[in-house]
Amino acid sequence: MSEYNKKRNTYFVYDVLVRKYVKTLAEGNVSAKVALNVMQEYFQKNVVLGKERQIFEQILNVKEFDLTTDERITVLRQSKELYKQLDKEKIFQEQTRLLNKMLFLFGKNCLNEQIENYKLFANIYQYLAGDSLAESIVLEKKILVDLEKKEEVKVEKKVKNAPSTLLENQQHIISLYESENPGFYMYLFDQLKHMKEVLLEHSVCSECEVCDVEMKSGIIKIYHKLQEFNKREFTENDFGLVLKVQDLVEDLKKKRGA
Repeated sequence: MSEYNKKRNTYFVYDVLVRKYVKTLAEGNVSAKVALNVMQEYFQKNVVLGKERQIFEQILNVKEFDLTTDERITVLRQSKELYKQLDKEKIFQEQTRLLNKMLFLFGKNCLNEQIENYKLFANIYQYLAGDSLAESIVLEKKILVDLEKKEEVKVEKKVKNAPSTLLENQQHIISLYESENPGFYMYLFDQLKHMKEVLLEHSVCSECEVCDVEMKSGIIKIYHKLQEFNKREFTENDFGLVLKVQDLVEDLKKKRGA
């Protein structure tokens, strides 16, 4: 098996950034905004490291579905095929840029984090990047054991008072939060960005039957409430607002024929 280098494990580095963001945000540290900006620059879904992150999360999220072992192996192998399609030279270049920026912003010890899922992240990385069929089979078994082991752990987080009927994006964000998936924060940022874009569009649109003056005023207030999440830690109490805005945004899009 090839030598493992955690600095080249995109998801490990992403997890470190998420922890840096959560910790510094709770402390009221300016580093939280810096960590958020770095995550948004390098891990959005349309950039190469963001695409790699999504493949990792596709594997990590296997435990959330009622699948047989064979079906889970299928997900792993399809993820490996998706990984093969990524530009490895581009990944290396972007990783280098990201690592240099993190070392400059957070210091030389920023990657010396004790990660609970360190072995799982390492196994997934080696599985995706490896060429040996025998090694891949061994790693598949290790990954599945780790994922099934996590299923036995009782989930402590539970979003209370969530509506019985939810949109797909609402179901996903709640699921990520309750399972304490590191991907929750990036998905939250993506959702907040999308919601703010839609709200901003409707707050400045010309007079129409969808957006009257009173409604525009309300939309602007909601927009500013979403902006507050860049300055403080997201808590379970914030779900009420996020779910309502997700409903509002979906309704606005339908009325405008988006």
